[in-house]
Amino acid sequence: MLGAMKTQAQPVFNEIARRLADRLDDLLRKPTRALITGTEAPISHIIQQQYQHIAILSSTDTSLQTEPANLLIGHLPLSADVAQVLAQATPLLAPDSPVILTLLGLGSFAETQSPPPLPDVRDIGDLPGIRKLSLPVIDRDRLTLTFENEAALHRTFEAHGWPLAALSNMNINKLTIEIIYIHGHTKGPNQPQPAKRGSGKVSMVKILHTNSES
Repeated sequence: MLGAMKTQAQPVFNEIARRLADRLDDLLRKPTRALITGTEAPISHIIQQQYQHIAILSSTDTSLQTEPANLLIGHLPLSADVAQVLAQATPLLAPDSPVILTLLGLGSFAETQSPPPLPDVRDIGDLPGIRKLSLPVIDRDRLTLTFENEAALHRTFEAHGWPLAALSNMNINKLTIEIIYIHGHTKGPNQPQPAKRGSGKVSMVKILHTNSES
């Protein structure tokens, strides 16, 4: 929960960028070349300040032709086609590169009368692009924003490019933002693979049956 927020240029994007950066610390192999997608400025600023060993790249960077990126990270805008983003970006990544993306989910703007159409976690998990990633994980988090007055709410919507139509005839001072996180890796030759179906030598049915009798 963000609590009472001072009006900043893009407070939600800044907070999402901070949370994205926190997840970089969980990576076992530290990336050195990050392909940034979506809302670039906040996450690029944090990487430049805290992870100076990581070079920041865009999809038009010609160096990607000879040396691919080894991280895809960013926050996708409301209108983003997640499958298309992955289809365009993953060919620019080295094998076994981490993918860490966020976008706003269905629970966002719940207090408004006309929220924009947004995906649910299950919608994202069913996308073909997600299924092509290794070890995909989809999770979510929530922010609660509070505003001193209606003008501050409108300024925040405008700064983030959110549709003001969602606020028609509304008088609210609190707003919920749901963040969907997409984690995964591009395919790589040394990644662990699931065993073939039916190759198991231990029957869980027998184990459970034996335990129930003891």
